[in-house]
Amino acid sequence: MPCFCQFFNKSKQYRAISSTTAADGGGSSSNQTDPIRGGNVSASELVQLKAEVWTLRNALSEATAVNNNLQDAITQTVTEKYELLDELQRSKNDVASLEAERREERNLYSQDKDKFLQEIASYRVKIKELSFLVDKISQQNIELKQSLFEANDTVCKIGQKYMKLKSLNY
Repeated sequence: MPCFCQFFNKSKQYRAISSTTAADGGGSSSNQTDPIRGGNVSASELVQLKAEVWTLRNALSEATAVNNNLQDAITQTVTEKYELLDELQRSKNDVASLEAERREERNLYSQDKDKFLQEIASYRVKIKELSFLVDKISQQNIELKQSLFEANDTVCKIGQKYMKLKSLNY
């Protein structure tokens, strides 16, 4: 940042316009005419005005730099926003595809579950049929055992009668 003394050094290049008439109010030789106000400007006022211009130029350049920085920040923010929006859209697409895949897997699972439940129901029916057959066979086995015992008793009785008859010598 330049120093104010640079303005004092530059002020030497301007010539002071001297007024020799008494109508000027006895102005000094260091006064200059102000083209804007139409009056005389002293060297100190000129230096102050130059300092203000220099300050305003610095403020303008700083404001321009801040503005450029803000524009860069806004551009970067907008770019990041669009990147985030793209990422969000990709994520939504991924979620939608995962949701469709989940529904498909759920349908497959439901189909497999229904198939297994039908198989279980058919096995239960078969088990009931087999259980009925086992009960029937068990009942027949009991009846056969009773018939066998009765036949064995009959054979024993016949054997005893035969032995009696043999002992009687028939």
